Amino acid sequence: MGHCMVGCARNKEVFDAAKAACRSLHGRAMHDINPKAILATESLLRLGNMSVESNDNNDDENDNL
Repeated sequence: MGHCMVGCARNKEVFDAAKAACRSLHGRAMHDINPKAILATESLLRLGNMSVESNDNNDDENDNL
């Protein structure tokens, strides 16, 4: 799932599916009060958000060329 969120951020369909799956797993981890799973899914969600921000910044830089 991490590869799909970070490596495939340009493929919106794969990225969106991975992010939705991660959100679902995070919700389940919160419901079950599973600290390891909560940390893992939060980390994946953060990585996904950082990947989106990085791609947005790269697109802005390319537009300025």
